[in-house]
Amino acid sequence: MSLQLANIFLPLLFLLCLRIGAAENTAAVFVVNQTPPSIRAMEGSEFTIECTFTTSNNSTKWFAEWNKIRNNVTAKVNKVTDQIILLADAEKRSLSLTVKKANITDSGTYVCGVGSKDGTSPGNGTQVTIDEITDLMVNQTPTSISDLEGSHLTMNCTFKTVSNHSTMYVRWYNYWTEGLKKELVNESEVITTLHLANGFASLTLKNTNSSNTGTYMCEVGITARNLSGNGTGTLVTIEKLPKLMVNQTPANIQEPEGSDLTMECRFMELKNHETLYVKWYKHNGTGATKKELMSERGRGSASLALEKGFASFTLKNVSVTDTGTYVCEVGSTARNWSASGAGTQVTITPVDLLVNQTPAVMNGSEGDKLTIECRFKVVKDSSTTSSVKWYKTGADGHKEELKNRTGIVTTALDSSKGLASLTFIKINRNDSGLYRCDFGKNGSGNGTRVTIHAHDQKLSIYIVLGAVAGTLLFFLVLGILLRRCRQCSKEPLQSRSEAEMNQLEMSSPPPADEVTYVDLNFHKRDAKAEEEVVYTEVKIRPKQRDGNDIYAKVKPHQH
Repeated sequence: MSLQLANIFLPLLFLLCLRIGAAENTAAVFVVNQTPPSIRAMEGSEFTIECTFTTSNNSTKWFAEWNKIRNNVTAKVNKVTDQIILLADAEKRSLSLTVKKANITDSGTYVCGVGSKDGTSPGNGTQVTIDEITDLMVNQTPTSISDLEGSHLTMNCTFKTVSNHSTMYVRWYNYWTEGLKKELVNESEVITTLHLANGFASLTLKNTNSSNTGTYMCEVGITARNLSGNGTGTLVTIEKLPKLMVNQTPANIQEPEGSDLTMECRFMELKNHETLYVKWYKHNGTGATKKELMSERGRGSASLALEKGFASFTLKNVSVTDTGTYVCEVGSTARNWSASGAGTQVTITPVDLLVNQTPAVMNGSEGDKLTIECRFKVVKDSSTTSSVKWYKTGADGHKEELKNRTGIVTTALDSSKGLASLTFIKINRNDSGLYRCDFGKNGSGNGTRVTIHAHDQKLSIYIVLGAVAGTLLFFLVLGILLRRCRQCSKEPLQSRSEAEMNQLEMSSPPPADEVTYVDLNFHKRDAKAEEEVVYTEVKIRPKQRDGNDIYAKVKPHQH
């Protein structure tokens, strides 16, 4: 019976042991290593604790936690403020706890724990001791400063800080040479800065003067603990500025209109050049009020390099009105202190345009169109020749300026070609006179004497009649020529009888001293247009004399 029971329960017991062993093999095992074992730091310091671990089951999900034990009370450490930083790295299997700006309440034992749902494995723990600050360790820099009036000075203080900033303060004091102590507060010339979280404070003095000489000290304290500390102090020495020397160059400038010119001023270099200013003035003459110059309309351009003790002023495209004395003034806005240069005498001469007016004399008749020209030198700056005026001086000596009048007088100006002109569209006798182009200070023409004559009406009539007579004569001559041409185109004259010709040859000529008269009578009969030629036959009857005269009758024959 016992053997049978053994045979039954032994296999069951074996199976149970196998199950128990399998369960033990699946449970994860964590081995935690925590460092450092202890930390001792001053209040306001920062400390970090680290933990690393290993596990027998890499696939097990794990978690970490931090606990703090103080006065036998265990409390979880949570990241509730920026003072505590908790980090974890799954790949490196590490975690850390950092406490910033620790105070005495942060003392205790910190323990990290790593585990899974089956349990947690703790670290060895770190004993942290935070000592209360007994010395704020105030460090003030620099120990001394020496500079000139108008400078800016800054002093710094560093110190130990605590987490409860509301109980801390920083004050600055000035210990005068007489031993008096005065607390400094923020104002226009005194600026204080404070960064309690970083344990830093500063004091800046602006636009210093000799009264700022003394020892400056910072005081840092904690009101809740009746704790304070002072810096070693900063000795400040402010020296008066030496006499400011301003050197202005050049002393004289003489240039023609349209030029660009520059004046310079050099003066003492100062560290605190922000308080300096430079002004330029123009004096138009002796005893005249000065006028401050501004950089406007492209006429003036100021350049400043205060840190190098240099200033300049440039006049562009100058004109005669820019003549005068220019002075630079250097001063400080922080005090009633300034100096001026010796000045630069600027003389601007007009540009001679070399005006040539043509013609010198001009005659015309009423109704004519006349043009007078003035040629001048083409210059780079066209503003010099931007305007020209024309004047007329009459016989009575009266001078008047001429203006454009539509359809009567026109003026033109082309500065690029150096040409100005005055044109009369229809001139009359009243326009006689002396005309002159005027470019103001840049020159004028020599003048053109214009004389206008009235028209002679009788002469005009004769000219018209002569033209008409000439035209008629021309047509008459033309008609005769045409008739002769047509006559030549007709058949030749009918030949005379040979008997008549012989009779004429045989007749004796009259004596040389006798006069022979021929009476020619022409009778034109109606004929057709193509037979308008009249033929005349002359026959001399011999022995018909009347005293010493010989008569012959001519009978016209129409063919």
